[in-house]
Parts: sequence; structure tokens; C-alpha cells
Amino acid sequence: MGSGHSRSVQSSSRRRNKLDRRRKAANTPTTTPKAKVRKVLSYGEFKVWIDVDGQKLPIYGAKCDSNKGLEVVMSCWIASVEAKEFSISFQRTQFDDYDFKATVTVDGHIACESIYRNVEEDADEPQTVWGTRISRTEERSFVFGKVEYTNDDAELDDPSIQDIGKIEVILEKIDVTGTKRTKEPDVYGEPNIGKVHERAKKGLDHQIKYGPIEVCEPLDDEIYLFAKWGDKTIFTFKYRSLATLQAMGLAPKPKPIEPPTPAAPETAPIPTPSPTPEPMQEQLFQESQAQTQDDVTTPEPAVDSLPEPESRRTTAMTPASAKKEHSVKRGPTVKREHSASEDLEDTKMESDSEDEEIKEMLATAHKLLAKVESKRRKRRAEKEKVKDASRAPKRVKTELKMRHFVPGEIIDLT
Repeated sequence: MGSGHSRSVQSSSRRRNKLDRRRKAANTPTTTPKAKVRKVLSYGEFKVWIDVDGQKLPIYGAKCDSNKGLEVVMSCWIASVEAKEFSISFQRTQFDDYDFKATVTVDGHIACESIYRNVEEDADEPQTVWGTRISRTEERSFVFGKVEYTNDDAELDDPSIQDIGKIEVILEKIDVTGTKRTKEPDVYGEPNIGKVHERAKKGLDHQIKYGPIEVCEPLDDEIYLFAKWGDKTIFTFKYRSLATLQAMGLAPKPKPIEPPTPAAPETAPIPTPSPTPEPMQEQLFQESQAQTQDDVTTPEPAVDSLPEPESRRTTAMTPASAKKEHSVKRGPTVKREHSASEDLEDTKMESDSEDEEIKEMLATAHKLLAKVESKRRKRRAEKEKVKDASRAPKRVKTELKMRHFVPGEIIDLT
């Protein structure tokens, strides 16, 4: 690049005073609202960021390393990803009557030098550097690659490896004074990818490597002549793997994944007895009370003595006598025990203090049990009648055999 000094020598004191006031304003960092994750490193009217896959990389530990005189140094950390291409972007957010020069270096190697005029239409648009020129019509893209280590002591004192792990963007204020033609525009040749001695630099995971050669638009043979103002801002991005940044305490560690809470086992609902309708409950209660009253007031008849054996009778039974005798044949007296319905009645009387729901359930159970007890008594009575009929002795009509004696017959009485 050309460098002219006539513009700076001819500057009047009035303009210099004006520039001093602007310089003081630019030295004050712009206040930005605190965000959870910052992705842009900014100072004054400039901001710079790194893109991977079209997305801005988060920055960690951003700070101002130096602010002496006209030079300001801002730095931060980014997480590099092996085998990923990246680009470098910068943007001017405020405008004045000056131009600026941008110099981009990766691992200490100059990848790009450009001048941006404040009179251009796209002066407020982001400017992006994708790679480095290796010839007038060729370039290679930036790629994060695995660092190469060596045990060769000759590489131990190589100064070029001191800047491995850093990307720098240097923005300077200038005044363009003119242009000139050149037959050989500045190109920077094939970058030298150095190896790192194992004892020289610890903690490095990656270094800048380059993609395949790509054809691009030829460089313009017109270059700018300019005068420097002296204001310079350096933006430094130090890159390491995300795991290294987390170990250094710069990047937040991922939150542990909590195991899913096991679902509570499904339990079958407890069946609740369906309430008996009120009219049916009243009817069952009346039937059970009537049946209980019959059991208490109606005594069982005593069992008559058994008739004499049929063999001792000399006369046959008449149908009337058989009917009469059958009518008095009764089974043994059944001693009535304390029924379950009476127990439930006692329980009901003792549970007057319980809530209404329990009382209703007890009443329903009482009535159902009373009905069951009534059916049981009827069934027992029927069984007893069958047993009585089976125990009754059978009446068999017999005839007396009369022996006739012949007169003068001798009878043996032995």
C-alpha cells in the first residue's frame, strides 16, 4: 500500500482540535446492554465478529487490554471447531469525515489489507474476509485445523509460532490522498503453516489452516495513497476448543441432563357400591323388618312323639287318620340364632357419629343383608320339610295268619 504524508502535514490546527475532541469521545467504550451471550466485540464506532456456518460465534472474557494514547486493544476468546471454515467480519456504525484501513492477520500471517472510503454507498455494510489471496486470481479459505506438534528443537525459537491461536483485526483511521496504478498488486503468497514445539506452547488444540484453492475476481491494479491519523483499534480473538475454554472457566459448562422422573404406576380405581335408590331401600327395609317380626312372634311347634310301630296294629289306617297323622309330623325345632341383620342394626346405632356417606352405605348394606337372610330362612324351611318327609315311617297293611287245629291233634309245645 502507498503512504502519503502531504495531507497530514498540511492539516490546520483547527482541524486537529476537532479531531482531538472526536478522539476523546471514541476512547470511551460504548455501553451495551448486558446480554447472556455476547457475539460481537465492539469499541467506539467499530464492531467485529467471527462466523462459522453463517452464525456468529459466542465470545467469552471480553475486555480492554490496553488504552494508551491513540491505540486501543480489545480481546476475547472464541471456541474453535476442528475442520470448520470461518470468516471474519467488521462493520463501521458511526460516520465521520475519515476513511479507514483494515488489516486482518491469522496466526501472525497477514491475510488481507483493504481501504474503505466513507463516501462509498456500502460504507455502513458489514465487510467480510473469507480467506487469503495467494495470487492475483486465487485465494484459499480459512479453516480451523488440528495443531501440529514437533520435537525438533529448531522450531523452539521460531517467532512465527508465538501468534498461533490468535486472529487479529486492526482498524486504522486514514485520509485517502489519491490513487495510483501498479502492475503488481500486493499478494501474500502461500501461508507458512508452522509446527509447534511441545515445550513451546501448551493448551493449543487448533491452528489456522486453509481450504482448497479457489478462483476469484482479479485484483484491481489501482491502489490508494493515504495519510494516517494515528487512531488504531486492535481486536484480538484468541481461539481454543470449547472443552479447553470450559476447563479454563471462560465458557460455561453444559448443564447435567436430569433423568426423567418415573411415572407413577397406574392403580385400578377402587369400586364403590352403587347406591340403592331411595324407594327400593325403603321397600327392602320394610320387608326385612316384617320378616324379622314373624321370626320372633311365631313359635315353632314341638315335635310329637313317634307313633307305635305298624307291626303292632291290627287295623289298617284310614285316609283320614293318615292325613291327621301327617299333619302333626314336624321336624325338630330350629333354634334361632342372632342374625347378621341384627348385628348390622347394632353397628348402625353405634355409628351415629359417623359422616353421612358412611351411614348411607351401612343402611344399604343392612337392607341387602336382611333380604339375603330372609331368603336363607325360606330355603332352610324348605330343606327341613324334605327331611321330615324322608324320616316318616312307611305304613304297610298286613294280615294275621290264623292256624286251625284239628280235633285230637297233638301240639308240640317245645
